[in-house]
Amino acid sequence: MTANDARPIPSPPDRVTQKEFQEFKTEVKQNFKQIDRQFVRIDQQFKLIDIQFGKVNNRLDRIDDRLDVMEQNFAVHEKSFKMMEKNFQTMEKNSDLRLQSQNELLTARIERSNRRQWAWYIATLIAIATLMVTTR
Repeated sequence: MTANDARPIPSPPDRVTQKEFQEFKTEVKQNFKQIDRQFVRIDQQFKLIDIQFGKVNNRLDRIDDRLDVMEQNFAVHEKSFKMMEKNFQTMEKNSDLRLQSQNELLTARIERSNRRQWAWYIATLIAIATLMVTTR
């Protein structure tokens, strides 16, 4: 580059007129007002987002409460089912014991009945044998 090719940097004017300063000041004020409006819009959007998050949090709290209730109900039902299962096992055991007892009682009755029957048969045979011996 040569010295002629170099562009001189323009120097700012030494003096700014009152009108130019007022225009600049007005432009700066407008820019700040626009920035303030944008901040107000952003703030409103954040408030709407906060409201939406609040609604979502409320829904999540209600869902969480329902889940807690369901979990408590499940625990109650699970406990109830365990008690029912235990009762069923106890009833089954008692039923088995009762059946065993009834079987033992029936077996004893049959044995007694069989003994009586055999005793009757033997008594009858003895009576017949006695009659046969005495009639001869």
